[in-house]
Amino acid sequence: MVFKHLNYLDQVCLAYACKQLAVVFEHVKPHKLSGTKANRLELLLRFRGWMGPGYKLCCGCLMFVKKAANGQWGGDVKLLDAQAPGKKPSIKKILDSGPRCVDCARRDRINALKARADVQSMKRKFRLAFGR
Repeated sequence: MVFKHLNYLDQVCLAYACKQLAVVFEHVKPHKLSGTKANRLELLLRFRGWMGPGYKLCCGCLMFVKKAANGQWGGDVKLLDAQAPGKKPSIKKILDSGPRCVDCARRDRINALKARADVQSMKRKFRLAFGR
């Protein structure tokens, strides 16, 4: 059968094609599945072409989100559109700096501000402890 010669992500994509292939996938799939963020992102990148024009992939929450959401998207919004042959960005780079929906962009800004405040607090404590 074709399923045995495909890698896991290709098996999942083929299983989504019809119900009969989904049943075959249930019998062939490995017992222990790795559900890492990288695997999920690779799968979602393959489904990007199937999604309607009103949806965009958010690399922060790893979901397809409606484009009509209020506010500015964060991250590198052109990273996924750069489909030059041989210039494909790595999955890690996409996860770290890919497009973020409004909620994820807001959360990233808040986390950055908190980290900056923590660094300022540590510097203040260091100066008090060592007199510098």
